[in-house]
Amino acid sequence: MIMKQSEIIRDFAAFFPSLAGKYCAEAFERCPSVRRRQMHLHGKKWHGLTKQEVGRPPLPVFVDLEITTACQLQCVYCARTFMGISSLHLQCRELERMLDALPFIVQVTLVGLGEPLLHPKLADVLRILKQRHLRIGLVTNGIALTPEKAQMLIKLGLDSITFSLDCMDRDIFEHLRKGADFSRIIENIRNFMEVKKKSASAMTVNIFLALQKETVGGLGDVARFAADIGIAALVVSELNFLENHARAISPDRSLSELEKVLLDEMRKVARCGVVLLGPNILDEVIPAIDWPAVRINRPEQILKKNGYKRERCLAPWRTLVVRVDGSVNFCNCTPAHSAGTLGNDNFDEIWRNAAYQNFRHRLYYGPVPSECRVCPRL
Repeated sequence: MIMKQSEIIRDFAAFFPSLAGKYCAEAFERCPSVRRRQMHLHGKKWHGLTKQEVGRPPLPVFVDLEITTACQLQCVYCARTFMGISSLHLQCRELERMLDALPFIVQVTLVGLGEPLLHPKLADVLRILKQRHLRIGLVTNGIALTPEKAQMLIKLGLDSITFSLDCMDRDIFEHLRKGADFSRIIENIRNFMEVKKKSASAMTVNIFLALQKETVGGLGDVARFAADIGIAALVVSELNFLENHARAISPDRSLSELEKVLLDEMRKVARCGVVLLGPNILDEVIPAIDWPAVRINRPEQILKKNGYKRERCLAPWRTLVVRVDGSVNFCNCTPAHSAGTLGNDNFDEIWRNAAYQNFRHRLYYGPVPSECRVCPRL
């Protein structure tokens, strides 16, 4: 028996406090990710978006928010590097104005082309988000994660944190991430997990890896590190962006060779007791709970291989991607495309912008936009 919408809201209220608001609850009920999870929970097949949802998408309930474009690094595969992005911080008054335009959202993830921990008023940002009863996630490179900031994040109620850590080889790591201090990052992550353990925080913690040819053979090493400090899951992705095609894991090897390497590394991960998740976990409602749907058990779930079918990416239907200047991207893989500016333009006009709609239509029905052809979520 399929759960009633009221029952869904009740079960998710512990994770998304803003669902107490009627407007928020109505948007959540219509979210494709929520509908899909509802079907999966009861053993029923999800048949994808309806024509109406493709053409007139429900309001988004998740937001990926870039609060700064400042970063200590010049990672060779990051859009910030090859786009030449300059440093800018989101002002708190602008954040309030953005949030006023989004009364239907339930979660904000601080992520983008900058390092969130470098925002000079990060504590104020977190307080503003918590005052609106939003679930908060944060993605970080870990360099600025001092013990003081670790305490602050936990005290202010951060709900989830993701460490971006591609490998455990110092030379490779510092080559790919120009300006990084590998030892400092590892120490900061270890210290954070100790602080979290002592605080008894229920915060979700995982590691995100962008696999590339230099790092694909080190997946097991990252899993051992994760297991050693108490991190339960690794989220694994290939590189996105057209500019990264030459750095991807496949150009210099055959699929059969890569499958052997990946299978060996996946066995190492399994021996550590760490869960290996694919990038489509980002389309789930609560990754910490919904991971069985995207757990990686076979190498072809990482590789793009003919005959292996992935579920369509739901990002442009569930998540609003907001840049530091308020501009709205079609998704995280399209930093050069804007559908309008939050706080200046009417939200309905942004969400149903003609170019945005064309992007969604092509993503769902084809031909797939060029940016999406290299996306690991397709």
